[in-house]
Amino acid sequence: RRVMDGIEQSVQLALIQYLDQPINNALIASILASVNSFLRTLIGRGALIAGTATFNPAENPASQIANGQLVFDIDCMPPPPAERLTFNVTIDTSLLGQLTGAAQTASA
Repeated sequence: RRVMDGIEQSVQLALIQYLDQPINNALIASILASVNSFLRTLIGRGALIAGTATFNPAENPASQIANGQLVFDIDCMPPPPAERLTFNVTIDTSLLGQLTGAAQTASA
């Protein structure tokens, strides 16, 4: 959850520059380009496995847009931490054949 909180805060801070701009398709496209560029950077650094930002018109009714409010979705997946490593160790008696082969080579 810390990674997601960091992404949310970073996006909000970086996109303050878009406040008070006129809402149009160019603004929406610019916001999406900025957020997706940031997500691609995090993917390149290994901080995310994948991530995208989208604008869903169904979540942005005209009445909401008229009030200057836009909703964007960010879907992403940070890599989970390795919490357990399991090793299956077996005894393979067929490897004993290497002893006789090594002994024969050494005596030759």
